[in-house]
Amino acid sequence: METAGITCYARGAFLPGVSSQQYSTTRVSPSFSSKSMKSRWVFGESLRIMPRASVKVSKMKNSSLVARCALGDSLEEFLSKATPDKGLVRLMTCMGEALRTIAFKVRTASCGGTACVNSFGDEQLAVDMLADKLLFEALTYSHFCKYACSEEVPELQDMGGPAQGKWLHVKDTTEIGEGKMFSPGNLRATFDNPDYDKLINYYVREKYTLRYTGGMVPDVNQIIVKEKGIFTNVTSPTAKAKLRLLFEVAPLGFLIEKAGGHSSDGKQSVLDKLIVNLDDRTQVAYGSKNEIIRFEETLYGSSRLKSGVPVGAAA
Repeated sequence: METAGITCYARGAFLPGVSSQQYSTTRVSPSFSSKSMKSRWVFGESLRIMPRASVKVSKMKNSSLVARCALGDSLEEFLSKATPDKGLVRLMTCMGEALRTIAFKVRTASCGGTACVNSFGDEQLAVDMLADKLLFEALTYSHFCKYACSEEVPELQDMGGPAQGKWLHVKDTTEIGEGKMFSPGNLRATFDNPDYDKLINYYVREKYTLRYTGGMVPDVNQIIVKEKGIFTNVTSPTAKAKLRLLFEVAPLGFLIEKAGGHSSDGKQSVLDKLIVNLDDRTQVAYGSKNEIIRFEETLYGSSRLKSGVPVGAAA
């Protein structure tokens, strides 16, 4: 089953173990079309250029700004401690119930087999469509999400919630430093992309720690949590790009860059790529500055982030 990415434009966003500092975000209207636009416009230009010094996050273990989840706490109990926003609690609780149902369906294999094809031309499994249906129903039932869209339903859907938008600062990671950890995606591209093969061999030769699950979201999340490393997913003449710029690449690029790291398609930040069609796909790398320099230099001979002498595999 493919990972179904759903974008929800609501009053807030939330992750556990974080401060409650709030930022405003851009709103997307129902008249959204597939005309060219930059990825950063969807996720908030003002957030990306905000000076890092303006973000103040307490790292004290006993800080009252940081919610702690005790073993045995239910999701509802944790959320009640983590935020006073009852609407946000309702949204997360509804999504949690939908995910619990999806997990049960997957475990019991109560659905499967190809059912139809979506507007992108991808085959949709019955379990994919069920998951999509349950998540959309949860968003509607929460009465908290205004618009939502997904890979299976790429057009904005009105969920009936309020339209004023706010984001919560969700992670106290302010820098992704250097460290030997790599997550190499689309390795089949190394067979006819010698530069990607050279880069992977460099990681192995230099004894990088391999951390690869086969899923981009958990691998990139680990870079943020560990505050080091590199994720790559490179294309070749026979291994085409599969990751969608709007639904997968740009959202994670936004998070990585806000966490102090860098993203690249080989030549530029993925937040600077133009979105022409909702189905636009691209290769990508996320990581620390030197890792992205190494990535760009190895694949294309130069780096926009270059300072000093060549590094790593391109040396």
